[in-house]
Amino acid sequence: MLPEYRELLEKVYEMTKGNEVKYVGEKDIGKELGQEAEETKKIVSGLLGEGLLNRRSIGNVELTHVGIKEIQKGETLGK
Repeated sequence: MLPEYRELLEKVYEMTKGNEVKYVGEKDIGKELGQEAEETKKIVSGLLGEGLLNRRSIGNVELTHVGIKEIQKGETLGK
């Protein structure tokens, strides 16, 4: 996984406390990471395509079960 993808996925995990029914705004994620909106959209699109995030509503995303497992796997392996 590309480092910028992992960084954003980890931020979503942190912001949702690893709960797949909670969602966060793309703008909020980008702001937390200090990213331009277009960069955040590009990374979110990639993570959606990989099945690690779901689109909750316009501008909002949530973790999938697969996304949560990916983060937990990284924690186990020490990233």
